[in-house]
Amino acid sequence: MADYIAGSACNGCKPRHLRGRVCHQRSGLLSLMIQKRDVVRFLIAPTGFGKTALAAEYAESIFGFQDVVWLNAQSPCFLRDVDRGTIASSLVSLFRRRSLVVIEDLPRLTAVRAEEVSGCIDKLLERGWEVVVTMSPLYRAFADRQPDSIRIGSKDFIVTEDEMRLLANDAGIGPRRRLPSSQVDGVPGLLWGGATASLDLLRGVVGDVLPTDALLGLFVMLALGRGSIEEAEAFSGPLKSDTRALLGEEYLFLGVDEHTERFETYPFSADEVVQAFSGSLARMAASSSFADGEALVSRLADALLARGSAERACLLVDGCSNGDGRIAWLGARSRELARAGCLLPAHHLFESKTLRLNAQNASVFVGEAWRLAGLDDVSAATALAERVLARSAVPDSARGNAALLLARYGDAGDRNRAVAVLGRLARQPYGGDPPTRASAVADALGDADRHWEALALAVVWLAEDACAAAFLAEACLRCGRVGDPETAILLWSLDALSGEGACGFGQASGADAERVLSIVGDYLRRSWEEGAFDRGSASLLDAWDKAKALASPDALYPPLAAARATAQTLDMQLFSQRSAFERERRANGDALIPGSPKVGDAAFPDTRRFGIASLGRATAVPTLNIRLFGGLDVSIGENEVDPSLFRRQKVKTLLALLTLNQGKEILRDRLASLLWPTSSTATARRNFYSTWSMLRKALVVPGGEECPYLVRLQYSCKLDTRAVASDVAEFDELCNKLLLEPPDVEAWSAVYARLCELYRGDLLPSEGKNEFILQQREEYRARLIDALVSASTRLFEGGALQAALWFAHAAVRRDATREDAYTALMQAQVAAGQRTAALDTYFKCKRYLSDELGIDPSPKAVMLYGSIIEAEPNLKGFTPKA
Repeated sequence: MADYIAGSACNGCKPRHLRGRVCHQRSGLLSLMIQKRDVVRFLIAPTGFGKTALAAEYAESIFGFQDVVWLNAQSPCFLRDVDRGTIASSLVSLFRRRSLVVIEDLPRLTAVRAEEVSGCIDKLLERGWEVVVTMSPLYRAFADRQPDSIRIGSKDFIVTEDEMRLLANDAGIGPRRRLPSSQVDGVPGLLWGGATASLDLLRGVVGDVLPTDALLGLFVMLALGRGSIEEAEAFSGPLKSDTRALLGEEYLFLGVDEHTERFETYPFSADEVVQAFSGSLARMAASSSFADGEALVSRLADALLARGSAERACLLVDGCSNGDGRIAWLGARSRELARAGCLLPAHHLFESKTLRLNAQNASVFVGEAWRLAGLDDVSAATALAERVLARSAVPDSARGNAALLLARYGDAGDRNRAVAVLGRLARQPYGGDPPTRASAVADALGDADRHWEALALAVVWLAEDACAAAFLAEACLRCGRVGDPETAILLWSLDALSGEGACGFGQASGADAERVLSIVGDYLRRSWEEGAFDRGSASLLDAWDKAKALASPDALYPPLAAARATAQTLDMQLFSQRSAFERERRANGDALIPGSPKVGDAAFPDTRRFGIASLGRATAVPTLNIRLFGGLDVSIGENEVDPSLFRRQKVKTLLALLTLNQGKEILRDRLASLLWPTSSTATARRNFYSTWSMLRKALVVPGGEECPYLVRLQYSCKLDTRAVASDVAEFDELCNKLLLEPPDVEAWSAVYARLCELYRGDLLPSEGKNEFILQQREEYRARLIDALVSASTRLFEGGALQAALWFAHAAVRRDATREDAYTALMQAQVAAGQRTAALDTYFKCKRYLSDELGIDPSPKAVMLYGSIIEAEPNLKGFTPKA
């Protein structure tokens, strides 16, 4: 009997389970405990709020753990001695001096046991002992038995701003170091608990054995992250008033606002919520209106998907559902996930269960094929689509969508076969006048079950005649809707205007092209206004921007500035997913399928890592991503480097100089002279060492202390290119493709799209004095125009007139001072039969040369002008546009 009590004596040492813990001083709370030492002090808060740490701080500060008895109330021995009524007598007999007794984690007690423990506390207080009790808020009613007690609750434990300021330099503060802006941010366990603080807190909360309704409400709020109490109750059922009070007043990391009846929880990751609550899912679902845990999780995931948290929805389903449940949810939500641009998490869901292709799950395989295409694994995507088409029992909708993928991403042979399949599947036969065919497309668009058929009809028609683009755009306009099938048809139509995709013979007139572009512009505007601007809309906007080069430069279109900002965000999300997907494949040692795109391939552009071949497979160094065009952006892996670390311009310029040198060594004195050209050698060297040190600190790997990217040799410096990616390196490689590689219309169009993404603006625009940077800035501007003019000329020589015209337009649009760009545009316009446009181009060029430089056009430009006048004498009186 006395062994439990005697073994609980501290004898000047911390209890074993507290040794090694870092305890942070809570002076304010300690003063509350010292105010009245002759009454019991109740520390009432959930796990992770620091109640045990406060009790330990009091025991150490006041007693030095001498004359301290630390009773683990969760031990069966505690309840045994409570039932025997011997705790007070044992303590008094074993410890003659007045001491401190800490009762840690008081459990749920019956009325008889509660009366006994309360009596024990009274006896100890009467003999001059001090008593501290820690407990969960679930059992706070016990404290009512001691009316004169001091109670320190959940809100009292929240870390204050003053405490944070005092501890801001404490090395023990966890990874989420920041001043708390609300009670949600100030939970001690989340601030000071280390790398696993969030998961530890959630596991502790689940271990507190909450009532099932409270546990379910807690899980729903944490899964959703934010929302109204009413939304949470749609899943948990109406919460009792005492349950709502418990969650709102004690579990402060839920961020419940009683006035607005809304909540916004601490940003726990979906994985942390899953790990903590998945074992209790069946128990929670049993007290809800859902049939089982699978149904509950699916509904929660649907709610997250509807509010734009697609990745969190996938992670929740992945962690809480079985294999069949995951695939069933994925199959039902593939369209919504694609619309949200959530490709990689959905791909992980598909891979989480081994499936055998059959008629029932064919649509799931088709959805995965489209995701793989979006992630740039086109070979795997087309192979999966071929498997679907090879199964005769597959539904027409799945076969049609698989054929559409092949028509878009396959090679010429794949496209021809796909168009043939679509022709057989579509209800409209080949032939027919355009109004009839357009009406058939419109009818199919009006039936949700026939959307794939509308696309099939459109693609078959475009494969026969590219001029169908105008009729299809009009059909989408008459429908008056904004949706996936309309977006896809307009995208195919724009491809036809540009001579891309599975388009047939013929060429839309200038008027038809402008009509299509006008319809698409209005459609994009409506998409944005109706809140329907998604991943497909972003692709359509990109294609629209490209196709506008084929129309009159005087045509007016909606500016769509807000939509472009959203499209850029979606593009960055897609870029991030593609990069992560490629890293996963490399980390798993997956060999790329022969013929599949590699990282940085022009047809499927991605980040090009120069020197990547020499990077070891087992390295744990994250990639350093450097972007210089349009402003300095630096990230290490997925983490953006704090821009304040580059607040000094010399630090930015030093990184730019090293990046522009692309891994080659550069003499240290050369760097110093470039940065401080007017300083003495000694002064420049001193400044260089200081700037180098600041740059190293900025590029330290998150969570580490080293900078593996900068290499300083005896006399020179460089970047270690094995784990560095830069936009200038990828820019150079893509320009070389246009300058040196054999012409390829489809691949080069993708190259230009990637160049536009990379070249966001001038090189390091914040640097206005460094001569080397200024020179490089001009060279990169010229290099882009050189590549575009070269591409136009080489495509023209190869007979690809539409593509040549497109690249020449792009060159003139980017730099209206280059005569060679005007000449390339003129020759493409003449060959394409656009003689009036060619004359207008000639006079624009002549006006610039005469007004700005005082010279005449080149002989080639004059020759092209003469060829037009000779062929069309009636154009001799041509008046150029102002």
